This record gives sequence, C-alpha cells and structure tokens, in this order.
Amino acid sequence: MKRLFLAFVFFLSLASVSLAAPIAASTELAIATDVEATVSRVDAASGAWTKQASRALEFGGLKLKTGKKPDGTEWSLFLPDYYYVIDIGPKKGTFPAHGSIQINYNEGANPNAPGHGLGYKATVTYCKTYFASRNDWKNKKTTDAILGKVLIKDGFSLPISAVEDGWLRLYVGIVTNDPNANPADPSGAEVFSGADKAGNYSGGLVITLI
Repeated sequence: MKRLFLAFVFFLSLASVSLAAPIAASTELAIATDVEATVSRVDAASGAWTKQASRALEFGGLKLKTGKKPDGTEWSLFLPDYYYVIDIGPKKGTFPAHGSIQINYNEGANPNAPGHGLGYKATVTYCKTYFASRNDWKNKKTTDAILGKVLIKDGFSLPISAVEDGWLRLYVGIVTNDPNANPADPSGAEVFSGADKAGNYSGGLVITLI
C-alpha cells in the first residue's frame, strides 16, 4: 500500500533566443505529517544556495550557451542559470526501518510532441547526505554519497536503508552533457538545442514512501 510522501511539479520555459520571458507556474506540495522537505535553488555560476518556500521548481527562460570542443568543433545548447536541491528526511528520529522510496515522473506540456520533452532533458542525481563528524554537524557541513543518476523520466526506487543515518538529497537539473560531469549524464540524455520547439515544458515528479 502506498501513501503520498511528496509531490513536486517542474516547470521549464524554452525559447530559441538568448532570453525567454519567464513563466508563472505553481503547484501544491502534499507532505506526510512525519516528513519534511527543503527545496533550495542553486546558482550554477556562483554555487550560492537559496532556500525557497515554494514547492514549484521553475527553471524559467533558458539561455543559449556556445563553445568549442577540444577538437575545435563548436557546440551550442540552452541552459538555465540554476538547478535545484531537494533534501528529504523525517521530522523526528529516523525513517522507518523497512520499506522504500519511489520516485516517478509524469510528463506535462511538451511543445516537441510527438518528440521528446522534459523527461529526456532533465536528470535527478540522488545521494545519501550526512554529517561525517560532530564538527561537521556543528558547522553544517554535509557530505554526499552519490547513489545514482537517472533521466527524470525513468525515476528510481531506493530502499530506505540506503540513507540510514542520513537523509535523501536530490539534485535536479537540465541535461548539460558535460564530459567532466560526475556522475555523467545517463544514456539517452538530450540537451535543449535549436532543434527543439520554443514553448513551456513541464512535468511532475512524485515521491512516495512504501
């Protein structure tokens, strides 16, 4: 039997110009009484974290990025200025000793239809996050043990024991295909490029505790 644990909806705006008008979007988040979630927006350039009360993860308008590969060939893609971190843990004590956490995705608006939408162009990196020492706890310095990375459309299931003595952290962002990324983007990942149709791309990420 499943009970609703968390529900997030992602909104993204893409345009084939350097800047797109931001979109207004919001969603309600249902949280079990014994669970809490913290959503932070991270500036991709500075690394600065900003906690937000809203449960809507809005990427806004994407910007055109260009460059050259080591072999001299040029590349271009569209990216937002930030990505999101979702920290999920119990309000008191620890998670139940047994069970699992499931992450599932529902595709929303897709201007590319019948081609691929946000499900192929966004990823979730999931980690066990913890304090490695008492000093780290005092200084609020966390350590991430990466457990996996998937296309958002694929979701994943994780035994609760995998985050024992810590909590679950999700990094949610748009595909970059950066060859130096760790972990690397999963097979089948697609960037937003000039070949994609302009418009608003959206989807829903549902997190359940079994």
